[in-house]
Amino acid sequence: MRHTKTLRAKLLKGAARVFTIAALLWAQGLSAQSIWEGGDVENGQGLFNANCASCHLVTDGVLAAPGLAGIADRWGSSDELLVQWIQNPQGAAATGDAYIKSLVERYVGTYGWMSAQAVSADDVRDIMAYVQNPPDVAVTASTDSGCINIDEMPMEEGSDSSTLWFIILLVMFLLIAMSASGVNRQLTNTLRERDGRAQLEDSSYLTRLSGWAWNNMVFVSILGVFVLAFGVVKGYQGLMGVGVYEGYLPEQPVKFIHSV
Repeated sequence: MRHTKTLRAKLLKGAARVFTIAALLWAQGLSAQSIWEGGDVENGQGLFNANCASCHLVTDGVLAAPGLAGIADRWGSSDELLVQWIQNPQGAAATGDAYIKSLVERYVGTYGWMSAQAVSADDVRDIMAYVQNPPDVAVTASTDSGCINIDEMPMEEGSDSSTLWFIILLVMFLLIAMSASGVNRQLTNTLRERDGRAQLEDSSYLTRLSGWAWNNMVFVSILGVFVLAFGVVKGYQGLMGVGVYEGYLPEQPVKFIHSV
């Protein structure tokens, strides 16, 4: 019985040693893994969109800070300093690292310090995995800021329906008035001929229109006021629309550093 207990204790102790060694080797493997390897692209995309996308593109285009395409080749310091640079830029600069110093001299004077990001080393690894392998963005230069340029705005080919209908009605009124004037003149001449009187003298449409307007002063005055009011309203609307561009969003990038 005692021999069995001793053997069992030795086996348990040996198993514990093997487990401890395996755990140490696993932890060492993780610590030796580069920040550019083993990241989760899908998780990195979510982290990038939440923490980085407002300033960076995964291409080499510039948004409010330089693009991150090729960052693995450009980064000239250690993985630990990359994580520290993202978590605490001032703290990383305080280390005196030459590459970090070059970043500060190049960007901080123009853009200012970037804000610290609350991400872990594993988060940074996932973000870098996404930056190096973006599933839905081609790594090409992009100059599209998402803003509408005045010169690129589509021309609106629309017509003012109220103005069009007003012109149509005015033309129809003039045609009816001219036709009615001609018919009235013919009927008048027919009656005068029947009564043995001389026919009306030939006159132009303009002369007859002037005579009709004089004889119908009230109607002509009301019509004139309506036309004048319509013209004033349309003129005012046209002047108010001069230089007004709907949907125009001028580009105003935020000038602060958020680059590596």
